[in-house]
Amino acid sequence: MDKLAYSLPTAKVLGAELGWLPGFHEYVRSALGGGSCMPFFGAPGRFRYGVHLLIPSGSKVLVTYGVRDRKRQRYGVRVECNPARMTASDIALIHNFFRDAFGEAYPELLRACRIRRLDVAVDLVGARLDDLHVIYSHAQQLTVFGKRMSRTRGTIETLMFGSVSSSSAAAVYAKDVESLYRHVSKFSSSREQDDRLSDNRLQQLASRKSQPVVRVEVRLRKLDLLPSELCALENRLLRFAFLERSSMSSVPPLTARAFWSMCRDIGLKATMRSFDGHPFQDRLKESLSVRPSWWAPETAWEEALLSSVLRDLLTLSGVSGKALVDRRTRERQA
Repeated sequence: MDKLAYSLPTAKVLGAELGWLPGFHEYVRSALGGGSCMPFFGAPGRFRYGVHLLIPSGSKVLVTYGVRDRKRQRYGVRVECNPARMTASDIALIHNFFRDAFGEAYPELLRACRIRRLDVAVDLVGARLDDLHVIYSHAQQLTVFGKRMSRTRGTIETLMFGSVSSSSAAAVYAKDVESLYRHVSKFSSSREQDDRLSDNRLQQLASRKSQPVVRVEVRLRKLDLLPSELCALENRLLRFAFLERSSMSSVPPLTARAFWSMCRDIGLKATMRSFDGHPFQDRLKESLSVRPSWWAPETAWEEALLSSVLRDLLTLSGVSGKALVDRRTRERQA
């Protein structure tokens, strides 16, 4: 699970914003002063305020609140996080943060929360995107990013399926390259005066012989689901199919290279029509029937939706009562 966003039904449980928003806003301001939160300078979308909640693992949880449209928006708080990086301490801190803010109303808010976004990711360790042909059914649009050319071959770094504005999209990209770009962006935005130091760090990262990783990601946006309804979601990972370059070993290298290039240019079906009557047509069809054994979309989808982190984050059942002590109770005991 790479990203999760859910909303709390403040209008249903707490009533109008005039009754709870001023107190919650003051609570957030005190959390900013205490160092448990950081300001959020991005666009909060359909909300008026935003803040980053700091958690023990070092990650950030984005909390946006205060609706812009009081007539249409009934969920006044939205939480966005990355469950893949979260620990039990992170989950307990998030629950404590909202428990301190809303008191006894928080369990009821959490029971009626709605999932708004869900990103499911699978990492293929040891795979290279150059050696895979990706097939995604029902895609109306394919976008290719980061196509780098050399004298011997072309390298594709990202494949995007679906439009940015659609309710769902999918992506396949080189995770190791994306991690390198993230470090480059981090160094370029730092205030270090010595450029040589940053250059040396980047050279060390680029020369590090890390194992290649391809990430397969499904992004489900504009959702409106209760946590109990997650099992009814369509398994979008089943839409993916992969062909390995190594499966074409029975085809002459020049023919295999031409076939592989045409697949990336015009697609698999159009390429097969172009090879009708070709002397190696039967061998090509035989190689296309081979599917990699490492791709198990049913298992990956089930592990993501039934993960203990997701369950504990959206319910209070996975967190011990000792970890959910109200802040006011802790202050009285001190």
